[in-house]
Amino acid sequence: MKNLFCIVFLFIGLSMHAQVAVTTDGSAPDNSAMLDIKSTDKGVLIPRMTQVQRDAIASPAAGLMIYQTDNSPGLYCNSGTSVNPDWISNSAVSGWSFFTNFQYVGTF
Repeated sequence: MKNLFCIVFLFIGLSMHAQVAVTTDGSAPDNSAMLDIKSTDKGVLIPRMTQVQRDAIASPAAGLMIYQTDNSPGLYCNSGTSVNPDWISNSAVSGWSFFTNFQYVGTF
């Protein structure tokens, strides 16, 4: 009986999907998303910290985002690795726009 319970529990665990939806309308998460946040009147608030606190994060994952509150405030993303983080500010990525970086092939 104990073995049967373990086998059933294993199959249930394997068939579950790790997707989360945070919604006000009760809709299911999009199949391509691990986390699907839907709202028409609120945003997402990511962690806010100082530069010293940001630099003290142990092994920050590539792509980790924070909002830095001091020195040069803004959104920062680790574009490096967890061993060699490279924190890039959203204000450091300037000059990009839809019209200057989009190459249209064809005629208008």
